[in-house]
Amino acid sequence: MRFASPPPPAGAAFVISLLSHFASLLNTLRVDGVPDASDNCPVEDATGFDSDGDGCIDDSEGDGVPDNVDSNPLAFTAITGGNWFDSAIWEGGIVPSASDDKEILAGVTVIASGLVENSAEIANFGIILVDIEATLDNSGSIANPGVIFLDIQSSLDNSGNIESSGTIIISSGANTNNSGTINNSGTVSNSGNIFNDCGGVFSDLGTFTGNPVEDVCDTDGDGVLDVVDNCPLIANVNQLDLDADEIGFSCDDSVDITQNTTVEDLTLRNTQTLSISNNANLLVETSKTLSNLGEILVFDGGITVEGEIKNQNILFFTEDSVVHNNGVIFNNRNCK
Repeated sequence: MRFASPPPPAGAAFVISLLSHFASLLNTLRVDGVPDASDNCPVEDATGFDSDGDGCIDDSEGDGVPDNVDSNPLAFTAITGGNWFDSAIWEGGIVPSASDDKEILAGVTVIASGLVENSAEIANFGIILVDIEATLDNSGSIANPGVIFLDIQSSLDNSGNIESSGTIIISSGANTNNSGTINNSGTVSNSGNIFNDCGGVFSDLGTFTGNPVEDVCDTDGDGVLDVVDNCPLIANVNQLDLDADEIGFSCDDSVDITQNTTVEDLTLRNTQTLSISNNANLLVETSKTLSNLGEILVFDGGITVEGEIKNQNILFFTEDSVVHNNGVIFNNRNCK
């Protein structure tokens, strides 16, 4: 025999009804506090990312990446290297417009080809390579703790503001007529380095503050910058200047020895003349060779040979000159 359950007391029924009501209410609310009836994204928790109160996670800059997973919710972010106009390099797959804020992450190289315009903000922690004949036109602002490289015949046109704590390189390749150019009619503040590589152009009609532009051209590739190279067109790593006239021996067609000088292995080119005067002495060290394809003229001075001299052109001595030969003099041409 079954006995029916007794009905719950009146107080218990009230409690059950109240709990059921709250359960129903909870089912209509998400944890973001927006009721489902007015929630545009009822299955989405937008807590902390819903500035307009529509219940959806914001996409503040419109790059297609929700703010809660966006590496920078306030800017389009280049997360991998490639061409500026390739959507694949931008987080969210959308190429930013000129009026969008942009960020280049550290370790990322973005190639600016053609015309890239910026009227908003660029934060560059990586590398922006302004390609050959391309232009980066900035009327907004650029913060550059990274690197901006201007390739040949490219330009950075700035009518806005650039704050660079990183490096900007103006390149010209092998031909200064192909130089990269910075045209500044705005403001440039440089606490980093701006390197002018072999004839790049920095045209400043605006305001420039901070560290000056540095000339880093090394035309002959000998590792010595042109600004301090005593022979900038012919490689001479040792910067030898026998007569101390501030013209490197490799570029000096008239070498005038007027004080005692010691040489190691040395070759006179056929366009060079080396003269010795003022009672000076030229010492050719042991195991060293002075090869003469030009002219050696010894006036009221002398030569001491501990090594050897190989003369293949003109070796001229006056009656006031002295030769101390403890080595070898090979004469294949004229010795007077």
